[in-house]
This record gives sequence, structure tokens and C-alpha cells, in this order.
Amino acid sequence: MQAPTPEDTADRARWAYLANVRLVLGDAWDGLLKAAIIGAVGETRFEAWPKPDTSHCLISAIADTLAVSYVAAPVVAHPSGDDAIAAELMKIGHWAVMSRVERDIYALREMLLRPDVDPTTGRLSVRVVFPDRVVATADPEAPDRPVSIRELRLRTHPRTGALEWTWDVLSIEDPDRPFYRIELADDSGKAPKGTDRTADYLGTSFVGDAYGYRWADGTPFLPYVLGHAQKTGRLWDSYEWKGIYEGTLTVGTMYTELLHIIHAAGWPQRVSVGLEPVGSQPSDNGRRSEVVTDPASLLMLQPVDGFDGQPMLHQFDSGGDAAALLGVIQSIEQSHVAHAGVPSSDIMRSTGSPQSGYALM
Repeated sequence: MQAPTPEDTADRARWAYLANVRLVLGDAWDGLLKAAIIGAVGETRFEAWPKPDTSHCLISAIADTLAVSYVAAPVVAHPSGDDAIAAELMKIGHWAVMSRVERDIYALREMLLRPDVDPTTGRLSVRVVFPDRVVATADPEAPDRPVSIRELRLRTHPRTGALEWTWDVLSIEDPDRPFYRIELADDSGKAPKGTDRTADYLGTSFVGDAYGYRWADGTPFLPYVLGHAQKTGRLWDSYEWKGIYEGTLTVGTMYTELLHIIHAAGWPQRVSVGLEPVGSQPSDNGRRSEVVTDPASLLMLQPVDGFDGQPMLHQFDSGGDAAALLGVIQSIEQSHVAHAGVPSSDIMRSTGSPQSGYALM
């Protein structure tokens, strides 16, 4: 089912961009890279290129390098000595999930978590929520703190079993009347967009005093944890790494071109005038058949029957310098690594003459 999009233009653009970044992080960016290559060289030249090379994912590599907070599971303790929460987090594999969440925070710039309790088992659960599924309103006094959240979710209707897109709408803008409501996000559920589905999914209303997410003193809160890659004083900082994302597509394009040079343009191009390969036969339409050549093969030529003139064989330089192109690509990669703030000591060196494994890193 096609997911609905936000009504606000800025949120639609933010969602579209972050969805593309998520494709790259999920190693499913063949289509994005193909479009980038066609945009750079055109469809005709692209037909002669190899399959898009997605083996060098720059943005993912940089984010992985920076995401080191959960290499080892944190030690969680409580002043009372009760380690029940820590044990519960270990049971649900929370720290393993957080390792991936931290990587995504760097690339997407924000991530959300929705802690909850499973109503059937009573077990703690922590659901990962991506920022391209959320629309939020910030507190005017604290622009990086949301006071209302609309999360797009695909749900199964408890009675009909039909899949439908819904909004989880939670608001504490009015502390005296907070609410949690579930609305239909589009018309696919055979009901008008915006139809209140709260009773269907939650069984009761969560408005005012019935709103259950409160601190010990009764103050309402939103049951989400919003993590920022960097504190900016804003709710969203989605485009901070847009240059690195676009650099990933550029580097992918150049690595694909490198493969093209290695496999198809790594030797001189030869052109003959008045000559034809020995043993070649004309096809049914009168054209000469294709002859496959290779640097390791010896091409035998003979004068074309009836050619009036001196046969000639020309040789052009190779279609590209693979070593020079590789150097340019690595230089571009290094510039993006520096922009992301990754220390040069954390980057694997591929040049020089290291004397030990420690020097190589």
C-alpha cells in the first residue's frame, strides 16, 4: 500500500529526502544510483556501462565509524539497587537495536523510539520510529522539544482485518487536556480521511484525565524519545548530511565508471580504414559481423575488396586512466569524511609503506 504523505510541503520534502537516505542505508539504492548515473552521462552512454556499483556506501561507512556508543552494552543501574529494568532491556535485545539506531541517527540526523508495554504479555517493548514517518510541533519556548506528534502507522483493523494507514496523534500542547487519538490517514479504509479510529484500536478514549502518559507528579508527557545527532536548537536537522548523501551517489557513479574503464575502456581504441578482420563474413543485411577483441588477442586484418586507397590502421589512447580516476575518487571520499568530522586516524590508509598492523590503521 502506498503510504500517504503529509499535507505540509516542507514535511513532504523532508520525508522524501529521508526515505532516499534510508534506501542507501538499507543497501537498496540501485535505482537511486542508476538515476544518478543517467543524469550524469545520459541513457545512451549508460547502456554501455556495467551494473551500478553499490559496494562503496560512503554515508553508511561514515555513520558506522561514528556510531561507537553501543559497541559494548551499557551498564544500567538504579539507586535503589533494583536491576529489573536493566534485565528487561537485555531480554528484548535493546542494546543491539541501539547500535543500529545510533548509526541511523548520524545519517538521518534524528531518530525516535516509542517505549511501551505489550498489553498481552506485560513485557516492555521499544519500537524504532523513523523521522520520515513523523510530523511534529515544537514548543515555542524550546524549539527542539516536541509538544505534539503525528506518527504514520500501517495497522490491521481488529474487526475487519483490513490494512489501513493511520495517524497516532498525541498532544500535550494543552497540559490540562492532553490526548492520544488514532485517525485514518487516507480514504483507503472505506471511511473519510481523518475518521477517529481510537475506539477501534484502543478500546476507549484517552483525553484529559484519561491520558495515561504522565510523570509521578501528574504532568503529561509524550511517550517518545527523540534523539538528535547534534543539538541545534531545532526540531529537525534533516539536511545537515545532504552533501554526504549526494557525495555517496557521486562516488557510486565514479566507481561504476571505474569498472567500465577497467573492463571496457582500459586499452587503446583501434580504428581501421580500408581493412577488415580476416575471416569475417557479411551478414544477411550486408553489414559485417561483430568481432570481439581483447588486449591478449592478435587481430588479423586484410584489405577490403574494392577499396580505392591506402588501407590504414589508427590507434587512440585508452578510454581512461583507472589509477588516476581511483585517486580522484579517494580524494572526494576523504573530503566527505573530513566534513563529517571523522578523525583521520580512524580511516584505513591504503597508501604508503606501513611497517605493522597498528600503522596500517
